[in-house]
Amino acid sequence: MTPKEIVLSGYEAFAEGNMAKLGALYHPECRININGKHALSGEYIGFDAFASEVLANLETTWPGFNLEITKVVAEGVDVCIFLKVTDRKSTRLNSSHSEI
Repeated sequence: MTPKEIVLSGYEAFAEGNMAKLGALYHPECRININGKHALSGEYIGFDAFASEVLANLETTWPGFNLEITKVVAEGVDVCIFLKVTDRKSTRLNSSHSEI
């Protein structure tokens, strides 16, 4: 798989609710940083912490949470995903990217 395919497979796993598939893409000691000043901001060590403290709380924090990939830029091992992230109120929450 190319780096782009790996990153996109993570978004696919998330959309399917397949946390085992999504978690398999992460290093056991990965550090995930969520920027901003909101309930889910912070640093999470390991996918299990990220899944239990962030992913499991998306719907309660932002009812109707949804993300849409708007653009993918890939060059070599660098992959950037641009997102439109909204809640039920169609409020734009943030935009984000992923790198591998």
